[in-house]
Order: sequence, then C-alpha cells, then structure tokens
Amino acid sequence: MRKVLIGIILFALLAIITNPSEDKHKEAAKREFEKTLDKELGVNGEFLSTTFSLEGKPLGTLIERENQYLYSTTILHVGAEKVIVGYGFFGFVIINQNALRE
Repeated sequence: MRKVLIGIILFALLAIITNPSEDKHKEAAKREFEKTLDKELGVNGEFLSTTFSLEGKPLGTLIERENQYLYSTTILHVGAEKVIVGYGFFGFVIINQNALRE
C-alpha cells in the first residue's frame, strides 16, 4: 500500500513539474490553426494564416493557458465566449482540430 501511495505522489509531482508553459500552448494552437486553414482552404488558407488573424488580433493574444496543476487547458477566446481547444500534460500539448473549426 505504501509503494502505491509513493508511486501516485511521484506521478503527480512529475505531472506538475512537466506541465507545459503558455508559450507551448500558443505554439501548438497556432500550428494546428494553420494546418486546419491549409487543409480546408489550400493556398488561400496559407495566405490567410500568414496575413490575417482572428478579429484583427494576432492569434497569440486570443489564446490562454489555464493551469489545472496536473494538466493545463488551451483556451481560445472567440468574442465573449471561451472555448477549450486543447490540453497539456507531461510537456505535450494536444489540440482538438474539431474545436478549431467551430
């Protein structure tokens, strides 16, 4: 029982220490956003992703990281609404492409 408890504590500490930074969340969201635009619109999507941004603001200012200690969430601000588009854990950030399309 004691070994299991120590294992759980070490696992939690590792998760907390390796929780990705806000910059990693922004980079991952930008990369997936550009992939989605390129896939959906082809050459026009590539032009749009390099020339324009959402709501006239750079995409990085619309993305926020919310720390949940063991993991973190990537939040995209769309108007007054906040949409969770990804999760970060153990140094990785996973973005849901379906959430970016909505």
